[in-house]
Amino acid sequence: MGKSNIEVTKLVQEILNTKDIIENVQKHYENNITLLDDMVSYGTEKIVQCFNISDRNIADIVLLPTFSMKAMTMLDSIAILLRNGAVYNAVIPTRILFELSLYIEWILKSDTKERAKHYFAAEIRGDRLWALRTISGSPENQEFINKCKEFNFQKNRYDDIKKLAEEEVKNINEFLKSPAYKAINDMFDKLKGKKEYDPYWYKLSGIASIQDLAKKLNHAGQYNVFYAGQSKKVHSNDMRSNVLLNEGVVSFKPIRNLNDIHTVLNNSFSIWMEIMKMLIQKYIPDQMIEFNKTYIENWRGRFMNIPRYEENFVQTISAETKPETNS
Repeated sequence: MGKSNIEVTKLVQEILNTKDIIENVQKHYENNITLLDDMVSYGTEKIVQCFNISDRNIADIVLLPTFSMKAMTMLDSIAILLRNGAVYNAVIPTRILFELSLYIEWILKSDTKERAKHYFAAEIRGDRLWALRTISGSPENQEFINKCKEFNFQKNRYDDIKKLAEEEVKNINEFLKSPAYKAINDMFDKLKGKKEYDPYWYKLSGIASIQDLAKKLNHAGQYNVFYAGQSKKVHSNDMRSNVLLNEGVVSFKPIRNLNDIHTVLNNSFSIWMEIMKMLIQKYIPDQMIEFNKTYIENWRGRFMNIPRYEENFVQTISAETKPETNS
């Protein structure tokens, strides 16, 4: 089959046509996306309430203003992206939302304060690494410069912040040697060994990976749907999200389209509900009845009635698509 001529201008216009996509969102999905807005507002209010009545220890800080508010940030990002027809892009914050829900559940499950300390220690160890990278002459600085030669870092670039970085490293080292964190810091050092990077914080509890964490929490099915199922898209290995090959015909997808919007909305709603239930049960259990009532009266209808959207491809291009073979 020979190549057909392409109406380049027309095809480009169709690929870049965002006006029709946004109008379709407003027409069919605005009610559902407004639910995301409502959930962000409701969730933020409850998180602040929970923190207000909490002990405000390291576990509360990690669970509420860290993980839970990050979850609200992801939900807000999903609403912004969907409202603009960028459904493909919304897969990333949806995936992060699920990961955060696992972290929250894992910390709440048992050894809450200790697991929160694992996370916090991992954070400040990461801060220490970046500080060391800015101290001229340190092994970390030299390694960083060697790995980032394409950026052409100048040595004197670090001189102005060297004292600040050294002070930060000193403070972090002293903190990690304190009675509350020394054993945790030693565990990180032991697990890291001679490896280049620190282990993830949950590995101190014997968890090998996000998949292992989901399995331990009995969420293997959700992991396959919410996380692994979207992995190809996140890592740019999903050819079908941009093009369809069928019997010699190549079909382009618009740069913005509504494919998978039902899945993104459904996943976002479900994960958010689980996060809120965990937080309310932990901090303000007397409000669980009110939460369930609000779901039934204000959210369930929009949650259960998400329109389906058929895949939309634009102008097709006839082309030979048979795999090449060595002659």
